[in-house]
Amino acid sequence: MTWRLLKIIIIPLIKNFYKLRIRVQGGDNVPDSGAVIILGNQKNLISVLAIETVMPRKVYWAVSPSVCRGRLARILFRIFFGCFLLDPGRADTRGFRSAFETLRKSEMLAFYPGVVNQGVALFCLRSGYGLLPVFITQETSTSPFRHININFGPVYNLSEYRRIILNVENVDNIVLQINRSVEKLSG
Repeated sequence: MTWRLLKIIIIPLIKNFYKLRIRVQGGDNVPDSGAVIILGNQKNLISVLAIETVMPRKVYWAVSPSVCRGRLARILFRIFFGCFLLDPGRADTRGFRSAFETLRKSEMLAFYPGVVNQGVALFCLRSGYGLLPVFITQETSTSPFRHININFGPVYNLSEYRRIILNVENVDNIVLQINRSVEKLSG
């Protein structure tokens, strides 16, 4: 219910308040159903709103505790964006359980901020679900509007890495592969 309220009322209000104009490339790469992990360079709330605006279905956000320091922010993020706290750099069992449960329900999961580190790479590898790379740019122009470009790449998985020995070097290679797939979308 709150997600529909967000899509119908709140996002258009925020888009007009921030004067957002969103352009999408590769929208046909976004799956209509099934679990997928969205990995990209979303670094601010504007990019989160842009992704929420263009997605055909709900995105659940795994949010770093450093972003939601206040209790009110956590409550608002949870109500409107379906967020839960997850710190991939620590052994955060509650956050990881929530993330896996989201994917088991065939939902879309995204990380905010969009930093791919060893914890995120291990999570993606262990989950076995497809990765949807996204690259977001924000253009500042002389017009009163803020243009946001969202470029979705094809969904892929890390199945070729499923049987490797997990050591720091191999996990760093996975991080590098994921980051390259996102950076390829930049130009």
